[in-house]
Amino acid sequence: MKSESRIALEGSSLPLPEEDQLINREETHLHPTVYLVRETFEEGVLKLQQFANEYGLTMTYERPTNPRRDRQGKPIYRNDVKLSGSVEKFEEAFGVKLYQFQTPANSHTLPVTKYLAHYNDISLPASLHPYIMAVLGLDNRPLFRNKKAIFLSTT
Repeated sequence: MKSESRIALEGSSLPLPEEDQLINREETHLHPTVYLVRETFEEGVLKLQQFANEYGLTMTYERPTNPRRDRQGKPIYRNDVKLSGSVEKFEEAFGVKLYQFQTPANSHTLPVTKYLAHYNDISLPASLHPYIMAVLGLDNRPLFRNKKAIFLSTT
């Protein structure tokens, strides 16, 4: 898989806020989730295991013994698989460079947040691409900032 051509997982990168600062990376270990296509899940798990082994990543998946069922009584299994490994191994495996950022400390109402992000789309080997719907957790940036409400006393 390492030697085959790669395909970008479109939409897997987001623009970064301009006010956030690039800082030295502190996180060394990641646990992202890979969502596989349900119709080809079993084959996808085998391909993903081969990919994980090749890049030195650990794959964890537990098939439930008593899954939920649809209206026809067929079992509905989850289609997510956890990977774990070092930041460097994920960078190599998914063709991204992960950077650590920090939100600015511009107000007492917004805490400083540190997060990992990447500029480019995640890329996958061509033989694995048809089995993958999404890779979540390489980028752990806050999607929104929760502002604390400040109430003034009127009495």
